[in-house]
Amino acid sequence: MRSLIFITFNLFAICTFGQVQSGYFDFEWNEKLGSLVLEIEKSKIGERFLYASGLTSGIGSNDIGLDRGQLGSQNVVSFYRSGDKILLIADNLEFRAESDNIEEKKSVDEAFAKSVIWGFKIINEDDSKIKIKLNDFLLRDAHNVAQTLAKKDQGSYKVDKNLSGIYKEGLLNFPNNSEFEALITFKGVAKGNHIKSVTPMPNQVSVRQHHSFIKLPDDNFKPRVFSPECGFIKMSYYDYATPIEKQLEKKFIIKHRLEKRNPNAQKSEPIDPIIYYLDRGCPEPVKSALLDGAAWWNEAFEAAGFINAFRVEVMPDDMHPLDVRYNVIQWVHRSTRGWSYGGSIKDPRTGEILKGHVSLGSLRVRQDYLIAQGIVSSFNDNFEDPRLMELALARLRQLSAHEVGHTIGLTHNFASSYNDRASVMDYPHPLVQLTKDGNLDFSISYDVGIGEWDKRAIIYGYSSVPNNISEQEYLDELIEENHKNGLKFITDQDARPIGGLHPYAHLWDNGKDPVSELNRMGELRTFALNRMGTNSIPDGVPYSEIEKVLVPVYLMHRYQIEAVSKIIGGIDFSYQVKGSGENQPYQWVDEEKQKEALGAILNTMSVKALQLPESLVALIPPPAYGYSRDRESFKGYTGSLLDPLAIAEALANHSMQFLMDPQRLSRIYLNRNEDWNLHNYFEVIRNSIDRQLKINIQYGVMLEKVFFFQLIKLVNNSKTNKQVSASALGQLAEFKLKTNIEELSESDRIIYADHRLYLSNWLANYKNEGSSLTLPTIMQMPPGSPIGCH
Repeated sequence: MRSLIFITFNLFAICTFGQVQSGYFDFEWNEKLGSLVLEIEKSKIGERFLYASGLTSGIGSNDIGLDRGQLGSQNVVSFYRSGDKILLIADNLEFRAESDNIEEKKSVDEAFAKSVIWGFKIINEDDSKIKIKLNDFLLRDAHNVAQTLAKKDQGSYKVDKNLSGIYKEGLLNFPNNSEFEALITFKGVAKGNHIKSVTPMPNQVSVRQHHSFIKLPDDNFKPRVFSPECGFIKMSYYDYATPIEKQLEKKFIIKHRLEKRNPNAQKSEPIDPIIYYLDRGCPEPVKSALLDGAAWWNEAFEAAGFINAFRVEVMPDDMHPLDVRYNVIQWVHRSTRGWSYGGSIKDPRTGEILKGHVSLGSLRVRQDYLIAQGIVSSFNDNFEDPRLMELALARLRQLSAHEVGHTIGLTHNFASSYNDRASVMDYPHPLVQLTKDGNLDFSISYDVGIGEWDKRAIIYGYSSVPNNISEQEYLDELIEENHKNGLKFITDQDARPIGGLHPYAHLWDNGKDPVSELNRMGELRTFALNRMGTNSIPDGVPYSEIEKVLVPVYLMHRYQIEAVSKIIGGIDFSYQVKGSGENQPYQWVDEEKQKEALGAILNTMSVKALQLPESLVALIPPPAYGYSRDRESFKGYTGSLLDPLAIAEALANHSMQFLMDPQRLSRIYLNRNEDWNLHNYFEVIRNSIDRQLKINIQYGVMLEKVFFFQLIKLVNNSKTNKQVSASALGQLAEFKLKTNIEELSESDRIIYADHRLYLSNWLANYKNEGSSLTLPTIMQMPPGSPIGCH
């Protein structure tokens, strides 16, 4: 019997353990049993390392946001033995004590909670190693996919372990990181259209989740202090060993380790250059464009005192993108165009970037191509204008530089248009110019090379501090030089909100003066719309497809409208700190400039600006068989027929929502005077709509409805300044008094009378039901951001 047990045990051992893969953590994969066993050297128990997770394969929907290559959480962790189990514990690095006093460090460490990520049963050990099984740890939803699907209203899902398993091709080992992967299937009931559109069986959604155990770097990295004007992404923590008179929160920038080979030389080659490797699966001519754009960053590092410190190459065949030693640029596919991302694996202790990871959306370039196609309309005799592809590739170069910029530490600078496109970290709109002789100039559609702001930012983050000055003094001097050179820096928090108030911080804009640029774009848009027709599509394409080319041309000024709106109730400010530059933190935008901005936006809501050429409308039938409208198409009230009035309603509502933003109106009220106040502001809008009513009754009543329901929203919104709501209520009362407009034809008077009856009925219902009344749907535009490429 004893002999039988011995034989059985040895047979079990042979079947259970496969070939050991050596690396940072050795592990064994047994194909027959589907068992993955990690070997932990006992000397590594308690040793800190970095645990990161993410998605290797995604869902493919921009709206859901679970993309291939998406990075997840990153934590400094360690293994802790408790009897017959091993716990994986995440440190709490938000609260620390940077002190030589061991007891002081201990008191802070014990004051705040840690997190046990997982507990593993010890399955075997000897004098030097402990073995644990990783299967259950990997077959869980580490990336919170189910939670994201529920949050996006796509359905309720949970992991089905019977339909999940270790993905053996994702089991990799390198000197500084060990990589594990699992194919996770989520089973549930699909609810949303986004998940249904990208999965073969929407009730069973399978993705691959990846896990990395990464060796932490040595302690020789020197963090660089953060400044609100430096342009870098911030990392911070609370240091409880800080003297009482100093700030508790310590702020640093995230950056790569880059050191001069010759520290005393003004310019020197680095000890280790920063090298990025481009996805081998990226096709030409996209590949060459991405290589060119990313390589621009070497200009900035040259300005910071380095020689050949930054390089970009195609990934060699023997290199794996998950090896933490290598920075990668990945080419990502989705069902719809979506954002690109510049992420990184960082040391949470110091902010040192260990690996840059860029994900570029492949469909983004097609949007730029479509914009150019509509502007040029050059398919006469089926000739394809080479400028279309040139514009698209120019955008890809800029995109590549932009996303790599994030992975070397930089945040967005949405004020760079003011400084003549001073940063690739902005979102530029293609700058197509209409020449005096009526031709299109694409020569400066996108800028070439790294901007002046980018160079200054890299100097701040990566240059060596001279020996005769302290680091803080040196960094302060760099910021002061930026002030003297007039370089502006405003980022996401002040550029993205619909109620944003900075007059120069915008997305997808151009030009120093937003109003002038909107007027210029209006002329280009009119030119392009008048040229559109059968020459807007190549031979062999149904006429109905003209509509898809029309969308980005008709809406090409949508972002510049938003830019102009920020002038209204706007203030000019910077992120300056006390002791640097001027002492006036902000100033209101000039009143006349605000009035000019209001007039420019109202011009976008004129009949002339909203109405499509009749000859163009007549060329666009309902979608041909085998073709259909999608999320990128216009919506309408006329079934399958293109609805010009609904298109105009969507654009007018876009402009109006910026004019009627509660925060913007609150600032107008706050800074009121006799000539510029809410009553005058609303009156200017009303008078503009009245003029359109006399020009075209169909567009006029549509505009009045859009204005009317925006007023209702202001009254209904509990978060709106109460006096703004009161002013909106006053405007609604004026609708009761207005019964007719002179100079209308008999048929127009009937339309207008019916329109007034509709509004009066709404007011009566609102009086009875108040905020519980459901407002009618106003047409919305197709998705906007991102164009071209994030």
